[in-house]
Amino acid sequence: MSETSNWPLSSGAIRTLVPGSILRELDNDALCGDLYPTALGYYPKAHRHAMRRYRHDDNLLLYCRDGQGGVTVGDETMQVRTGDIVILEQGTRHHYAADADDPWSLFWFHFTGDSAQRCCQYLLKNNAEPIIRGLNDIALQSHFRSLMSTITAGHGLPVFVHASSQMKVIFSCINLLRQHGSKTHFDDSMASVTKFLRENVHKNFSLEALAELRNLSKYHFNRQYKLKNGYAPMQHFTHMKIEQACLLLESSNMSVAEVGFQLGYEDPLYFSRVFRKVVGASPSAYRSQSK
Repeated sequence: MSETSNWPLSSGAIRTLVPGSILRELDNDALCGDLYPTALGYYPKAHRHAMRRYRHDDNLLLYCRDGQGGVTVGDETMQVRTGDIVILEQGTRHHYAADADDPWSLFWFHFTGDSAQRCCQYLLKNNAEPIIRGLNDIALQSHFRSLMSTITAGHGLPVFVHASSQMKVIFSCINLLRQHGSKTHFDDSMASVTKFLRENVHKNFSLEALAELRNLSKYHFNRQYKLKNGYAPMQHFTHMKIEQACLLLESSNMSVAEVGFQLGYEDPLYFSRVFRKVVGASPSAYRSQSK
């Protein structure tokens, strides 16, 4: 497998290398021999994260959850922004690095198997670059979070077999979003509002205040935002908050009340009600399930 970066892990970061003995079993497993991970992880706000490979032994997928960076393939350098998927096929010489001022947060996995390169080629068909852009989607992020929860639960063969299945769901979700996006023309100005909300997930805003950012009435702003993102703005903002709450519950020792306060919920009971409505479980139950 290709060497992973030696970026020093920060709080909340994950890096798991699949042991060689498990890799051999995955390769012969009936459920996942066609597509399975060799390494997986999540790097939040990865300041100074960079990697250069002259020889790439497996395939690599990077998902920029927020922030930005750049990737160079051959002699071409491309910017990577929030919501972008980078797919680097086996044998591709490449270099990538987080932006110095707005470093990316990355979900990533190395993968191989009989179907691995065909999956890469299928997802990148008709693309002029190895990047699928604009997949800033809550469902996709949820699939990546589930994958990270799986690999932090243990390191036996059944864990990585399940991780392989979750990777296939991620590929399927990418394909669905890619096809949807190719048929619809959206106002890119809404992307700046989404980025603003992600950067200020710890604050609270009214619909009126958000509409003013685009000089629109509440009605037109709400309609355009929902067309772009599939969710009304206030619902989407709530989902962003709960997504961040999930990460904090998984990666920190903060109490439920402290997590809620970090995200602008001064009333712990109200935070718990909102969390349960979105996730389907209380914050405490979610934390215990993710251990």
